[in-house]
Amino acid sequence: MRVSKQLSTIVIAAAVAGVVSFGAGAVVEASATGSSVTYRACVSKTGAMSKVGTVTPTCPATSHVISWNSQGPDGAPGTPGTPGANGVAYECGATPYPGIDLAGCDMTGVYLINPNLTGANLTGAILGSAILGYANLTGANLYGANLTGANLYGANLTGANLYGANLTNTRSGGIIGTPIAPSGVLVACGYLYGPGVNLSGGVCGASMQGVNLSGADLSGFTVGGDANIASNTWVTLSDVNLSGANLYGADLTYAILDNANLTGADLSYAVSRGGAQVVSANLTNANLTGIAGGVLLMRGDLVWSNTTCPDGTNSSISSPQTCIGHGI
Repeated sequence: MRVSKQLSTIVIAAAVAGVVSFGAGAVVEASATGSSVTYRACVSKTGAMSKVGTVTPTCPATSHVISWNSQGPDGAPGTPGTPGANGVAYECGATPYPGIDLAGCDMTGVYLINPNLTGANLTGAILGSAILGYANLTGANLYGANLTGANLYGANLTGANLYGANLTNTRSGGIIGTPIAPSGVLVACGYLYGPGVNLSGGVCGASMQGVNLSGADLSGFTVGGDANIASNTWVTLSDVNLSGANLYGADLTYAILDNANLTGADLSYAVSRGGAQVVSANLTNANLTGIAGGVLLMRGDLVWSNTTCPDGTNSSISSPQTCIGHGI
């Protein structure tokens, strides 16, 4: 026998509502958990239902068993919603602690003195103009971090990863430890040396090789100076990249710039008391205006091209181009 279409509709509607009622006081409720429940009942030839429940009933000879589920099959997936806004790393505003995750955080201008950032994740963090005095950055990951204008005075950079970091106008002094850094980035005399750093007014008489100071500010920086005069010691900066660097008024006394790239560098009014040597350097577009005192010895294979000479003339007035005889 079959259940009528009308009866089937009533059963389905009742199942959706979560309640099925038959006969006096016969009520079966669907589970509140949302999981599907299979119901069973006896249906007579006239469509009358009895013995409704979750257990298979024993039906009279004039009836048969039917069953249905309280929950139908899953429907087709709906249309995806609009993507939400990008979230913010949950630790960006947290008080620094060892191992903190600050990857990608915008910490522009943050003022932190003596923070313990040992092993911190600062990958891609924005630390522009941040004050990180005496920060413990041992083992910290600063890959791709923006340190433009940041102050790292007294920081511990032991094992810190500086690959890809933007060091433009970064100030330092009193730095300790050796960072993990690309070629040309290093720590000497407590200063962080690298492209675009700010070393203005600093003093360092250490010889070094291959340092990259392109675009760096070394105005008033003392490379040699009185200590070198007293000890008769020359400071050799070999294969140094000073392209576009600012050495205005720098003290180059007893300094040897060997195979230096001085393309576009400003050495105007640099001091060379007691002598300085520039050996096999590229002086294309360099400014040597007003270099004062002592003797600036130029030797080796020098490249002169549109170079401003100490006396204010241009190397192009000579053929071949040179500043020899024009204040040197």
